[in-house]
Amino acid sequence: MYIDHTIASILLVGSSLLLSYFLSLGKEREILLSSVRVAFQLIFLGFIFNFIFNIKSIYGILGILFFMTLMASLISGTRINVRGKFKNSFISIFLATFIPMIIMLIIGVVDADPYQLIPIGGLVLGNALNSVTLSVDRLKGELVNRIYEIEGKIALGADLKTAMRESMRESIKTAIIPKINMLQSAGIVHIPGITVGMLMAGADPFTSVIYQLTVLYLILFIGIFSGYIMLEVGYRDIFLSCVENITK
Repeated sequence: MYIDHTIASILLVGSSLLLSYFLSLGKEREILLSSVRVAFQLIFLGFIFNFIFNIKSIYGILGILFFMTLMASLISGTRINVRGKFKNSFISIFLATFIPMIIMLIIGVVDADPYQLIPIGGLVLGNALNSVTLSVDRLKGELVNRIYEIEGKIALGADLKTAMRESMRESIKTAIIPKINMLQSAGIVHIPGITVGMLMAGADPFTSVIYQLTVLYLILFIGIFSGYIMLEVGYRDIFLSCVENITK
């Protein structure tokens, strides 16, 4: 089985490199390095899962999720490149991850089990990271295009957050577009990953679909909430960073 998957992986990555080359995308180096890096990361993850899934303490599981949150915040900081990037990323990703996870634990949707909390937590963290990055990137673009409008509102007496409110709203809209597209296409255009995984593991199809629905709605909430928190706590830092770049 491992040989078959290895051959398939090499063929898929090689084909992606060839397509990038012939289409003059200039992404061959990035594709190769990213492919090798994710292979090492996932293989390493496979090894440590044997240790992680033997942890029975809820505090140990939450500690692992906290460490994953720190790493997601560091990655987010390298992508958005603004003032206070790590602090603001950590606050938004931490709140967007732990608040819904704790609620799901209280309701009983997930159990205090590493086989459930770690994969779902990783899924939540990944979506929070993407939403934070997308919302900040869009806000930076909005500020560049509307800097004079925002400065005019401030000159007329508006505070900075009020002047930026419309730009912040548009940024959150952009961040959740992939989530809405996913909701519209799930079940018709593609079968979502959790449903596929549960079906391949032999779970009841209806149970798989219900579980997937909960996760999809969770991802939608994470997309809105993480982007909102990031812009609420970091709008001033993002604005000052953009002003610095514009005046250079």
